[in-house]
Amino acid sequence: MAAFSTRHLSTRERRDYWHDLVSRTFSASECNLHDQEGFDGDLDVFGFGDIDLSRLSSGAVSYDRTARHIRSDSFDHFLIHVLDSGEGWLTQNDRRIRHVPGSVVIYDSSRPFSFRFEGGYSSVVLRVPRPLLQSRLVDADRLGGSLGLPERPETRLVAAMLREFAGIAAEGRLSRETLCSSLDLMMRALLDPAAEAMPDPGAALHRIKRFLTDNLTDETLTVADICRRQNISVRSLNRAFARDGTTPTAWLRDQRLALAHAMLSEGRVQTVSEAAFAAGFADLTHFGRSFKRRYARTPSQVLARH
Repeated sequence: MAAFSTRHLSTRERRDYWHDLVSRTFSASECNLHDQEGFDGDLDVFGFGDIDLSRLSSGAVSYDRTARHIRSDSFDHFLIHVLDSGEGWLTQNDRRIRHVPGSVVIYDSSRPFSFRFEGGYSSVVLRVPRPLLQSRLVDADRLGGSLGLPERPETRLVAAMLREFAGIAAEGRLSRETLCSSLDLMMRALLDPAAEAMPDPGAALHRIKRFLTDNLTDETLTVADICRRQNISVRSLNRAFARDGTTPTAWLRDQRLALAHAMLSEGRVQTVSEAAFAAGFADLTHFGRSFKRRYARTPSQVLARH
């Protein structure tokens, strides 16, 4: 175990010490102490080869990892963070998550993030290299900015496991093999689609449709992107749209067709290709066939009628 603390330092030295310590242990980031004079921080790190388990506590602080920081270091891992006390806000992958005692958040060091604690907090953090997690979870890259709610039994299980591991690590009784074998269980518990929290499917569907409507013109948008940015599994996404008798891709295609039809019929464009690209279609042939199936006319015929 390696133990670190700011308590032996002068007020002036604490910010730089804590900034360097957190950057070395987790990932390079901009560290801002909200109250430098009253700030104290303690960090215990238990190393198991390429995996680290840490116990962390400090005063109010903000961590911001930007593209500049990502270019400056070689960190490429996921951090699984259990909050024991305090409250924080994590922002990553267009998700802003409230982190409260008992919740579990996962964030990705290869992407920018902001993590803010307005008051003192204590936590347990498991740092897992990307290749190790990818070997156990095919779609690991969608995890950044994921949340396990404290009221879920699965989240409580993961939080209890990490706290217990931190305790036995301090006694020298934890091994890398135990951590790796437990990682499978923790990921299944946190990400099991059947356990995913969707207390109001109608509200979730409305939120997702609003997101898709705002991104109709993004021709690169995929189901994986939707799931990652809306913090939902593929299975739950499909279930939500099944309530309306459709699928996410079919609904998105129909909205794009409606947008293209409006532009053509109202004379807002000069050419068919202009309407197709503006509505988020990258393939003109696919657009033409889909349009004719939907409206029984070709895009050119609709444009000519204007």
